[in-house]
Amino acid sequence: MLKKSLLISSLLGLSFAASADWQFGGGYSSISSDGNTPDVTVGALYGTAGYQFDIDQNGLSLIPELRLGVGVVDDNVGAVDVDLDRYIAASFRVQQAFDNGMYIYAMPTYANVKLEAELNGNKATNSNSDWGYGLGIGYQFSKNSGFELSYEDVSDADIVSIGYKYSF
Repeated sequence: MLKKSLLISSLLGLSFAASADWQFGGGYSSISSDGNTPDVTVGALYGTAGYQFDIDQNGLSLIPELRLGVGVVDDNVGAVDVDLDRYIAASFRVQQAFDNGMYIYAMPTYANVKLEAELNGNKATNSNSDWGYGLGIGYQFSKNSGFELSYEDVSDADIVSIGYKYSF
């Protein structure tokens, strides 16, 4: 009886996942400081996962999304080498799609960025988390694939990202 229950639960879960509006993707983010700190710009490759909830028949949707990134471009401030260890962001998009494949979105974002600085072999790390907001535009060039460009302002950082999305 337990095996039959597990089998039925698994099949129901698979059918739910198959009919879901899951989105996965990846891209590149440039993260620049814009506060009272020295100017630092680092780059990250990121992966993203989200789920699209269609609100109406006119293209309006809500998309909770999680992004995880690692540093690939470092910066120097004088003799100090600055590396991005990790980049984590959770967003909740409000997205409007149009008939021509274009879409726009706005999103509150909560992000965490961990940086490492090194000078003459001495290392220090700093992790900062804060709320921000973002805006973006995308183009769905096929039923399942699209490109997008976004800007986010989180605390004392500007984040510009370009990415690819695949939905199923």
